[in-house]
Amino acid sequence: RVHDVPDIEKVNDLNKFLFNLGYKIRGVKKDDEDSIHPKAFAQVLEEVKGKPEERVVSNLILRTLKVAKYESENRGHFGIASKCYCHFTSPIRRYADLIIHRIVKSVLINKDKEIDLKLKDLCKDSFDKLSILDKTSNKAERNVRQVKAARFMKDRLGDEYFGIISSMSKYGITVEIEGLEIEGFIESHYVGSDYRFYQDMQCIFIEKVKAYELGDRVKIFVASVNVENGKINFSL
Repeated sequence: RVHDVPDIEKVNDLNKFLFNLGYKIRGVKKDDEDSIHPKAFAQVLEEVKGKPEERVVSNLILRTLKVAKYESENRGHFGIASKCYCHFTSPIRRYADLIIHRIVKSVLINKDKEIDLKLKDLCKDSFDKLSILDKTSNKAERNVRQVKAARFMKDRLGDEYFGIISSMSKYGITVEIEGLEIEGFIESHYVGSDYRFYQDMQCIFIEKVKAYELGDRVKIFVASVNVENGKINFSL
């Protein structure tokens, strides 16, 4: 299971966003990828634990980190600060685990560290497919969560909640309801007629005045719900 070091540019961008929330990935030098350490990410996650902006910061960090994947060449696992990591859980859960079981069995039987050529070929052929299936299953899980959330909110039209701005774009603002881990979207034209989004600062200006930024606490009400598509729309 390989998890590469994140791109230095993305970490620098992350620090710009975190600065607005009062946090920082420490020790990072502008153009030095070797200065990026997992411990610095873990420290921020520990600092934000239990605070309203916890999930916002966690999501920002997840978007910055590269996606772990299965490969036949070991390059280490950044996320858990391990030089060598593989799954060795139940083979019912992952085909990758079953391959590892086969390799261990082969080594034990042959009494050496040479892996059968068949197993080497199996690794090369399988791991790209396993990584694709991994993405597919994660996407399916997200879709199910969205539909379940929409089903939960369908009878709550007009109800008011407090939430945290978890992401923003030129199209609008995503807000996560406090304590529910349910997100909804506010379209830009419902935020203000002179809506302006600034990517580098992760903030919204309305009529040339800064109005909202990432991590802000806002009051919303449930405007509409589409259960089939898993879509929830809020209004301020």
